[in-house]
Amino acid sequence: MSTTPGEGQPKRATGAVRNATVFASEFVHNFHTTGAIAPSGKTLARALSRHLHTCPADGPRRLLEVGPGTGAVTRQIALRMRPGDTLDLVEANPRFVDWMTELLKTDPQLRRVADRVRILPGLVQDVDLPDGYHAAVSGLPFTNFDAETVSGILDILLKALQPQARLSFFTYAALRRLKLLTSREPEYVRMVRVEAVVADRMESHQTDREFVLSNLPPAWVYHLRA
Repeated sequence: MSTTPGEGQPKRATGAVRNATVFASEFVHNFHTTGAIAPSGKTLARALSRHLHTCPADGPRRLLEVGPGTGAVTRQIALRMRPGDTLDLVEANPRFVDWMTELLKTDPQLRRVADRVRILPGLVQDVDLPDGYHAAVSGLPFTNFDAETVSGILDILLKALQPQARLSFFTYAALRRLKLLTSREPEYVRMVRVEAVVADRMESHQTDREFVLSNLPPAWVYHLRA
């Protein structure tokens, strides 16, 4: 059905405002599981899903996203899903679970693949993930966790991947440095240990990374090969 110029724009703007409002609310009430005051920007979302263009598979692919939040990265993944591909979403925040459940019914990009998307509520440490994913994307706020938790999550996600598949995740560059400069000693030590865990995984897995300057705040995106 054709539309006149500008038709539908208020709805999209309203949806974007609601999206940001929900995310900000969860940041205030659940900082340790949300970790950002706004959803990922499109440039960051595209960077996180970049390897979905080339991830190896002879047939339909099984994809995984952990911490989809309000779906900013999920929409980019949906755009890159081929016929027959399936997507598992692991989300610990009940409000985001409800939000994503509704988006699968109402969002045009997600509704197209909704019958091939499965939402798995809970912490990734507690969800029984199958093996053999062709790619995984994480939106979890690693800089909010302790080093042991980060190490455990990375090991779980890498183990769930097929050989040579990619795990993509990000850290906020400016916020990470600000926390290191302004935190008291226990918090400083925690963050240094988390950075050491990430550096260790980068060293032990073939890794590439990219800097997304246009995101707010800017972010580093890491791609680890299983």
